[in-house]
Amino acid sequence: MIDALLGGTLAKDPEARTTKTGNAYALATLRVPAGGDTVLFARVMAFDAHVRDELLALAKGDAVSVSGPLELGVWKANDGETRPSVSVVAHAVVSPYHVKRKRSEVQNAQQGAAQRRAERANGSRTTSSRSAAPVPDDDLNDAF
Repeated sequence: MIDALLGGTLAKDPEARTTKTGNAYALATLRVPAGGDTVLFARVMAFDAHVRDELLALAKGDAVSVSGPLELGVWKANDGETRPSVSVVAHAVVSPYHVKRKRSEVQNAQQGAAQRRAERANGSRTTSSRSAAPVPDDDLNDAF
């Protein structure tokens, strides 16, 4: 099999389906530009729960990239013309929504880290000024 990365837009809303053995999966049709005016329609299946949920969260017209093993074939249309068949089992899904969410998470993490560094810097100054104060001997004797 060929490991592929396909990018395009969803031709219709993804569907939640179940195999004959009861396993859930998502099925989508990806419209993939193939150069010039040529367009291929790839059948995308996602069995992994995380990937399946990500795919099902999208809708017709959403831009998306999927990666996974690609299978090529041919089929004969009603007019007798032979056409290519493309299908992929998605192991990963990335859309502009996912990129935006990931960027937001990274920014929040960076801001949080900067805030924690600032708090530690301020806290260490406070602690060091407290520890510099002399402790009377009477207080030490009372503690024991």
